[in-house]
Amino acid sequence: MDVIIGIDPGTTFCGWAMLSLDDTLVASGCISASSKLSGYKARMINVANTLEGIMYMYSNKGLNIVHAGIESQFVKLNKKTALSLSQATGALIMSIYRSCGVIADDIAPESAKKVMKVKSADYISLSKSDKRKALDKAMIDAVYMKYGKKVKKPDEAFAVAVAKVTLSLFKAEEEHEEQKAI
Repeated sequence: MDVIIGIDPGTTFCGWAMLSLDDTLVASGCISASSKLSGYKARMINVANTLEGIMYMYSNKGLNIVHAGIESQFVKLNKKTALSLSQATGALIMSIYRSCGVIADDIAPESAKKVMKVKSADYISLSKSDKRKALDKAMIDAVYMKYGKKVKKPDEAFAVAVAKVTLSLFKAEEEHEEQKAI
């Protein structure tokens, strides 16, 4: 079965999700960057290797990753966080490519929210931390409403949304290729 993979990279947790081409949630989860490992680099290598193991495991079950998306990061104030997230994203992009030969598309966080019908503007009056919590809960609820899966971490919910956006892009590309062939 052909699937799309969506990734929500992070320095603490990395969400991942696989959707079939008919928009069925096949599998999803959240990888924890173990704080027991010493140093940031060791944690990122662990996350990247774990993601490769997950993709390998599902490929052995007959799944074929045909397209991938990874959430691009928007960090406006903290340069150290931006650098760490960029490094994590790079490691994950490499893992996806090594595992299935696919170059991941960048997916904007707002696109992921929009596809799940979650609007940041609905939470504008909240404080920054309350807004984050409300958006995370809204994404978790949206995944449950759409796919019937209760996810525990917002990282997993965002990965599902990234996969859904990536699926839309993949279908649009296929349709465009079909039109060119005619």
